Amino acid sequence: MIEPLTLTCSLQNLDHNSTVQFMYILHEPNGVIATINKDQSVVTTKQESNFNMANGKLSDTKLQASFIEVSWGYIKSSESGKYFCGAHVMGPDGRSERLNEVLAIIVLNPTLDDLVKVIPKLLRQADIEKESILDNKNNIYHIQEDINSKQQNIISIKDGLDTNSQNINIIKDDLETIRRNIKLYTDNLNVNKQSIARHNDELNTLRQIVDSLKDDLRTNKQSLQSITDEVNTNKENINQLKENLKSNKQTIQNITEDVSTNRQNIMNINNGLNTSQQSLSTLETDLGTQLINLSTALTQIKEKIEIGK
Repeated sequence: MIEPLTLTCSLQNLDHNSTVQFMYILHEPNGVIATINKDQSVVTTKQESNFNMANGKLSDTKLQASFIEVSWGYIKSSESGKYFCGAHVMGPDGRSERLNEVLAIIVLNPTLDDLVKVIPKLLRQADIEKESILDNKNNIYHIQEDINSKQQNIISIKDGLDTNSQNINIIKDDLETIRRNIKLYTDNLNVNKQSIARHNDELNTLRQIVDSLKDDLRTNKQSLQSITDEVNTNKENINQLKENLKSNKQTIQNITEDVSTNRQNIMNINNGLNTSQQSLSTLETDLGTQLINLSTALTQIKEKIEIGK
């Protein structure tokens, strides 16, 4: 037989909750040639088999079939015989059921008609192979050009290697300088580590200060609350004082009016006093004159008395 052949064993429309545990294909002369089980999703085939493809799947659903299949590109007459399709199914009650079907395959030697049918396919295959050969030749040509280009690149790389050797020597000198710098950086790093340790100590001290400030802040918050309460009380007192101030303003206004009246009275009294002072001055002058006259008269009388003695 020249044509490819595919043998498919399928199982569908199982009872609800039934599962396919295992499927196989058995060739009567050669034994089991392909298997698939629930724990292994890939089909296992016999090593000396002539298959060009083996496939299969065990389904858990009622709508999708479980199957196992093998394909031969060119089946031999020795592969004639009975083929058994077997399946182990686990029912919902836990009981296992074995299902089997048998198929006989007889491989005959190809006839002239078979060859006539195959020749067009072989010619088409030959044309495909010719096209593939031409493609391969073109690929080989391009690969050869690529090789030539790479050889030229290799020559350039060799020239570059000489330059790189000189650069490597320069790099070695630079590396030595870098090593010395690294040694210097390492020493500086040790100094910096000591400085960091000191800074850490200072940081711990600052943390303690911050904790103390936090405590003070909590105390100040309490004091601020007390001050706020006092301010509210003072606001109430201020409002009361404002009301008292309004009352006092009215009282002051009344007093001011009384003062104005008293000022007028005082001015009148002052005017009267001025008049009285002028009268007293005149009276005082008159009394002075009279006293002088009296003193003169007394003196004269005294003199007369003394003369009369």
